[in-house]
Amino acid sequence: MAAMVRPSLCPALAALAAASALALAMVPSAAASAASLLWHRDEIVQIEWKGTTWRVGGPIPVRVKTAVEEIHKDLHAKHLVLKASDGRERRVRTTADESKLIREDGYWNVDCDAGGLSDTPPPGKFELWYQITDDRKSNSLYGTLYEVAKNPTARLEKDANKLLALFETDEGPILLGLRPDKAPRTVQNFVKLVSDGFYDGKTFHRIRRGALIQGGAVKPDGTVTTSASIPLEASDLGHERGAISMARLPADPNSGTCQFFFCITSLKESCDGKYAVFGKVHEGIEVMDRIALAPVLVGPDNEKSKPVKPPVIQRVSIVEKP
Repeated sequence: MAAMVRPSLCPALAALAAASALALAMVPSAAASAASLLWHRDEIVQIEWKGTTWRVGGPIPVRVKTAVEEIHKDLHAKHLVLKASDGRERRVRTTADESKLIREDGYWNVDCDAGGLSDTPPPGKFELWYQITDDRKSNSLYGTLYEVAKNPTARLEKDANKLLALFETDEGPILLGLRPDKAPRTVQNFVKLVSDGFYDGKTFHRIRRGALIQGGAVKPDGTVTTSASIPLEASDLGHERGAISMARLPADPNSGTCQFFFCITSLKESCDGKYAVFGKVHEGIEVMDRIALAPVLVGPDNEKSKPVKPPVIQRVSIVEKP
């Protein structure tokens, strides 16, 4: 394993440790118990995120948090360490995305981008933690890095089982398995739009609580974009929880273009045979559920499905299985 320069004990932690040691010397039994609670509990520094699947070279939004007032001003992204599938430990750089301290729920929090690494790690499983001192670290997060596929539209026929779609959203990542064997033209259309960057920056503009989330065409400012229509490819794939299907006009089965919807619950009775399922959530179904909980208002069509603040699809990529 490559050597890694670890941060020295920060002044606040040094003072905290010294105070604990002094208290321990003065009142052995009570101080030992207090020091143990303070130094060994998980709350000293914790990290958390909204998903487990991320793009190689892309952002990995992480929240660093502490309940210990003495050290909250020393929280920095540069203490995050990522151990990649090659066994190397990479130090995260302090990035422009690192935010100011936020006081929330009894914790001081710093939101930062753990994708700002000293060099690009390979795809595969990885571990992420916050290095508190030379010999102490926070809890670990475990995830998988996926590399963006080259020429995905050309590879659909022979390598379709190796390709996945990765949605990066406000609420975290969703990894999607595709089914070109059941809906070849639909998948081809979707992959082409992804490769063109069509979905980047679009929103989930329709959220029917407990039923579906729909997106792919509307920008945050309300501008609507579209693409060429494709014929309906109904198959035996059911509209099960986690399925993704093409949206279309109610009166025209062949009016699907770029919009899609995720099934929050089973919609088999109302949608099977009428809409084209072309994939299913592989990882990140909890992200789909969080998006489905966005506050909604009654829209122009008298349906209570218009998000107050539409969740954003930051980017969609076709990626390779590691």
